[in-house]
Amino acid sequence: MGKVIQLKTVEYKNILTDLKETLSRVNLLLEENAINLATNGVWRKWDSEQPTGTAFNFSEAIRDTNDSNIKIIVELIDNIYIATNKLEN
Repeated sequence: MGKVIQLKTVEYKNILTDLKETLSRVNLLLEENAINLATNGVWRKWDSEQPTGTAFNFSEAIRDTNDSNIKIIVELIDNIYIATNKLEN
């Protein structure tokens, strides 16, 4: 019988794990920047009216903005999330 060769080494799996963690951090940075763009652009008036420390969930609201740059960032976030979940250990 033939010999079974392990194609995915421990190092390979470690690199893949690190990559997934990096992509997760990139998505967080992209989300933060999308919110910063919104609160300094299309949501500027709304943002200035909010008391300091106000909590708001931007995850769905950010998708409804009419700013084309923010829409591109949201699409990138979604695509990175999908790709990250497709990566196999």
